[in-house]
Amino acid sequence: MKFFGVDFSPESLKIVNPKADAIFAYLFIASVPFISGIAYYGELGYFNNEICSIDSQPIYVTGSWELAFFLSSFLSIGSWWISQSLSHTGWGATYNAVVSQVLCALVMHFGGGSSEAHFPFFVFISFLVIYRHWWPIVLACTVIGSHHIFFYVMQNVGLPVILFSCLSFGTLAAHVSVAVVQTAMLCYIAFLMVKELRTSEQLQQNASVQQQRLDMALQGANAGLWDWNVPTGEVITGDTWNTMLGYSAEELDERYGNTPDRLEKLVHPDDLPGVLREMRNHIDGVTEVLKTEFRMLTADGHWKWILDIGRASERDANGKGTRVVGIHLDIDDTKNLEAEILKAKTAAEETTKELQVKLEEQERFERLVVGRELKMIELKKEVNQLLEDNGQNKKYKTENSE
Repeated sequence: MKFFGVDFSPESLKIVNPKADAIFAYLFIASVPFISGIAYYGELGYFNNEICSIDSQPIYVTGSWELAFFLSSFLSIGSWWISQSLSHTGWGATYNAVVSQVLCALVMHFGGGSSEAHFPFFVFISFLVIYRHWWPIVLACTVIGSHHIFFYVMQNVGLPVILFSCLSFGTLAAHVSVAVVQTAMLCYIAFLMVKELRTSEQLQQNASVQQQRLDMALQGANAGLWDWNVPTGEVITGDTWNTMLGYSAEELDERYGNTPDRLEKLVHPDDLPGVLREMRNHIDGVTEVLKTEFRMLTADGHWKWILDIGRASERDANGKGTRVVGIHLDIDDTKNLEAEILKAKTAAEETTKELQVKLEEQERFERLVVGRELKMIELKKEVNQLLEDNGQNKKYKTENSE
């Protein structure tokens, strides 16, 4: 429900500091001995109004300290119950705003009407700003303003309630004016706090959405996030980074620590020099992107290939990287497949060489066989020619013989 553009719905009261209810509960509990003490010394006559005089005794000037203790304790217990059962619902803001001014009234009543109630009023009204909402402040000032008007009316009908018979209309107007001005100032502060809170919540919500998208992208790519604070040496790794190697976060920290020295214990000795060289180059600003492949030790004692991609997100005045953020990608299957392909290619090349050798041997053999057959044909022709010259018949058949 909005009136003149202002939201008066109970839901709007949820935009409060969730710790404010508990703060007021403790504040009210602390005020119990203060109010009880005021009542006790009021009974002994320590509070006398020498400035204002009265013609008739007020209807109710003071009471016993036991009554003051009971009333303030009862109200404080109510605040405590709300902080435990109805926290951050708006009920706490409404209840505490009213009760804070009731306690101020108790200070005045049990002090004989002349005790200073403005101090607790300013304390309570200032603490209401913690709620970061205009409603509790306006409600509290309305209660205390109504209280003053009630004094004035009762006094003018001849039934004074407290030793405040010098409360003229001008004095009443001054009190109410101060209350209105203070309410306006505190409401403006509360408005700024609400605006800042909403902006902060919006930024947090946007950041949360972006973080969710990043988490989904990392999970979808099975990428392990890592964040390295170079000056302190602290390394923060994500869950996927840990589980990629079969470790839990606690196990990794316990066995290898959370500093860059962890790499020296997890990276394969043959790959470590190259990894450290690439890291130094990137921190020094030699490379724009940190990208390297290496093997890391898994929890079950095997070596797994990892692709490491990172970038310095922060650098100092000298260009040295002070914070590096990146991801680990599991490329073990790819590397194993490459190894199998290479192995198959090598085997195929060896087979091809063997076939080539056999083919060359076959060609040599065929050349020998063909040459022998041609030589036999020539010999047969020569024998047939000799027989023919001697008047004998040919003995062998050749391609040219009829």
